[in-house]
Amino acid sequence: MPREGSSKFDYSSRRYRLDLPLRRLRRIVLIVVVLVMIGTIGYMLIEHYSVLDSIYMTVTTLATVGFGELRPFTPEARLFTIFLILGGVIIMTYAIETMIEIVTDPNVSKYFKEIALDKRLKRMENHYIICGIGRVGIHVADELAAVGAAFICIEKDPRVAEAGRKQDYLIIEDDATDDEALLRAGIDRAKGLICTMDSDVNNLFVTISARNIRKDIIIITRVADDRSIEKFKQAGATQVVSPYSMLGKRIARSVLKPTVESVLELALNQPDFDFHVEEVRIEGCTPFCRQSIQKSGIKQKTGASIISIVKKDKSLINNPSPDVIIGEGDTLILIGSNEQLGKVREMLEASGTAQK
Repeated sequence: MPREGSSKFDYSSRRYRLDLPLRRLRRIVLIVVVLVMIGTIGYMLIEHYSVLDSIYMTVTTLATVGFGELRPFTPEARLFTIFLILGGVIIMTYAIETMIEIVTDPNVSKYFKEIALDKRLKRMENHYIICGIGRVGIHVADELAAVGAAFICIEKDPRVAEAGRKQDYLIIEDDATDDEALLRAGIDRAKGLICTMDSDVNNLFVTISARNIRKDIIIITRVADDRSIEKFKQAGATQVVSPYSMLGKRIARSVLKPTVESVLELALNQPDFDFHVEEVRIEGCTPFCRQSIQKSGIKQKTGASIISIVKKDKSLINNPSPDVIIGEGDTLILIGSNEQLGKVREMLEASGTAQK
């Protein structure tokens, strides 16, 4: 759950581990500035030098270049200079060690990658969040990438995360069960969240957390045990998918209706197979609201067919007859070619009644 009083992602502990060498470098700069100030003030008070002369003497002393005094030092000034020289030697040694560490430490490159990632994350809106890109999640990512949908992946396993990066996917290497990871992924701006982790417990935990953060977000979650489906729905999942159940049904269809399954296989897996299913929600009341399917002219003007209507009350009308009335808030499930479905979207968007 989000920490009380926290409205945005806070991953200071992880960031602290990544930028430790840079913190040391900043500390060196701060120490040098303090020493220069001390040296400048010291020479002004002890030798009564001007500000410029005091800075000059301090810098040459700390750098141990040995240019000599502007005028013979008093014993007090020489003692003060000894301490400055020792400070300069210590700082130079520490600085060299730090620079070597920065050059050789992989955490430094990770630090800058984290900064670049954050900039990209903050610009994203209406995207999808995939929690877990293992055996199922990677295929979800591939499908979203194929249609050009914006998405972010959260993956805990470094090896799996690296494999996702090689495919140019946006990866947050973190635990999706941590609310901070969801907030960093922009759940407050996301269109939907997809839980595809191998563990039902983790998927359930993320579902509860996501629903607690966003009451209106679409949550699609994977479930391994069909007996847990009701628990996921109670936790706030919009839709629960059982891969094993779907696989069993698909195998059965392949045996009982091989031709139908072949057509579906072509439609789902071949980009050049011009056969698609689209959903469009009707918003507003003109010109399609309260009209029959036949009078709407969708089939006649576009060639696309309405195969189902999801009513506002979530009831489903499959293979609706031409006289079925289209109501406000209904979702039309259409089938057709890209060109046909494009004409449907143009018709509805031109009238201001559709929301994809």
